[in-house]
Amino acid sequence: MQTGGGFKTGSGVSSGVVRQSLLAVPLGAIATVMAALASNGSYRKIYNKASLWSSGTAKKITATITGVAGQVAANSVTVIGTDAAGAPLTEVLPAFTLATLGTVTSVGLFKTVTQVLMPAHNGTGVLISVGVSGAGVADVLPAWTDKGVQSIHIIDSPSVIDNPVVPRNITATAGGIAGDIKAIQPKVFGTNSDDQPINETLPAFTLITAGSVVGSKAFKTVDSVEIPPHNGNGATTSFGVGAKLGIGRKLTRDTTVTAFLGNVKEGVAPTVVADGNVVENNTFQLASALNGSDVHLYFMTD
Repeated sequence: MQTGGGFKTGSGVSSGVVRQSLLAVPLGAIATVMAALASNGSYRKIYNKASLWSSGTAKKITATITGVAGQVAANSVTVIGTDAAGAPLTEVLPAFTLATLGTVTSVGLFKTVTQVLMPAHNGTGVLISVGVSGAGVADVLPAWTDKGVQSIHIIDSPSVIDNPVVPRNITATAGGIAGDIKAIQPKVFGTNSDDQPINETLPAFTLITAGSVVGSKAFKTVDSVEIPPHNGNGATTSFGVGAKLGIGRKLTRDTTVTAFLGNVKEGVAPTVVADGNVVENNTFQLASALNGSDVHLYFMTD
């Protein structure tokens, strides 16, 4: 049984009936996962961690370009972090050679990397990895496919990412100036109830219309989000949680027996999605609105 926001399945087993108990926080504000972030014309990936990379010893940083050589532009990656003494350090790396694959290396020594700016090249067949000199070419960031605009990789501060209290689906909301909103598709990366990495590309926003889109997978943690640029900097994107709660089991069919919100039995059966192969796709949604009371779902095991 869950207490204090924890999450456990498989408790209360009797005659093949499983009780899953969890605390369902009220939906409330859209900023449950990440507050509204204004568009700035760049493709952004925001990470829920202290740094993109850190080391006990300051080291040189590399940027390696692969993919279609003819699409490589003579531009530069910018690395932001701290030096050996912990002081802020920013360096524009040497420019890549036009239409040539290869690696460039920083002059400065970095102890941490907190942000990487990747400029657009001449086609989306280009991939850029950021690594450490003398080590792996992707130790800082794995190969990143060119998006046609500058890409910013940054840790969550100041737009702090919060994890859901219990595994549940993720929503994204477009706001700000409606005329600046583009039909972009935000992407969410994290883990499922089994602590395995998962990701989901959310539905596209409606062009020049403020509103929310709803994901289907149950995320236990949100490790990063990707936000493509809107049509103008007056548009904002925020992330929240939806009403679909994770079952935490792989079910081949809807075997729900009953559900309770608090100590009140639901008069209408919850909406259940079953998937015998992918645990995060198994969700249920109560007919009643979540109100901060405990939720108990009883279902048959296969």
